[in-house]
Amino acid sequence: MTILSASADLIDDIPIIRLDFSRTVPRQLVHRAAVSEVLLTDWRSDQDARFAVGAQWPRGHGFFHPIGRRWHDPMIVAETIRQATMLMARTKFAVPEGHQFVMHALAFHVRERGLILADAPTDVVVEVTGHDVDVRGKELRGMRATVRLIHRDSLVGEGQTRFTCLSPAVYRRLRGDAGRPPHQGRAQEIEPELVGRHRAQDVVLARHDDPHSWWLQVDPDHPVFYDHPVDHVPGMAVLEAMRQAAHLATGSGLLLPLSLAAVFHRYIEFDQPCEVRAHAGTPDPEGGEPVRIEVVQQGLLCAEGTLTIRSVG
Repeated sequence: MTILSASADLIDDIPIIRLDFSRTVPRQLVHRAAVSEVLLTDWRSDQDARFAVGAQWPRGHGFFHPIGRRWHDPMIVAETIRQATMLMARTKFAVPEGHQFVMHALAFHVRERGLILADAPTDVVVEVTGHDVDVRGKELRGMRATVRLIHRDSLVGEGQTRFTCLSPAVYRRLRGDAGRPPHQGRAQEIEPELVGRHRAQDVVLARHDDPHSWWLQVDPDHPVFYDHPVDHVPGMAVLEAMRQAAHLATGSGLLLPLSLAAVFHRYIEFDQPCEVRAHAGTPDPEGGEPVRIEVVQQGLLCAEGTLTIRSVG
């Protein structure tokens, strides 16, 4: 399976799209229990597989903390893409509440200057275009989507994702008796600042005997990753594990992830240990350092990806 890649050559052909940023969309449309975790505010649609979404990035967030008090956390881009494509599926393609979304791949590339904090929240227009849209009868089965993120008529970044939609009956047959994660207790061996976090609760890795590997840490009480019941480790938790592994693999201090390309091959189960392996590559001429990450459970590759990061302090 090929990893989706987000282009580093961003194109500035920006149309004018007017959206409302005064309130959030209903939380159930983006599969969130807490209104505070909803980033989207409005949407517009046309007759083709195109969609425009309003998103607002707060100056401070319970999890996506500003980096170096200067930049938005780029991982908020991944969550914005996840919410925007889910909103498109729910509203444009009428995917019913209760259907499950399975993310197979997600990628983004951002411009550093587009992440700079201002004296107000950042209002972002998210353009979503569907590709390879699979509709059988009246049901959306899945699609690939490309995304552009625009702030004040300037391109902030681009992304791609691929997902499928499963009815409750199909999902039950697929997942069987999989259930909620057990309470494991917090392993606090890794200090939060080593992985770019402020709180021990947000550390999703624990130490491993192999210096290039870490154990994935599951905390069912985490208010962002587990804000609603799930029966496997959520994709956003896996992406955060990749980011934290990149911190540990490079030994750098303050890091700005400028691109991410990830593929999910299988579910990561709660009742089995899971390793996150990371190896840093050769920095490019612009100071970006690629880090290759693999997420392995029971000897099987569950997810893989590459982050390109830049040290900013």
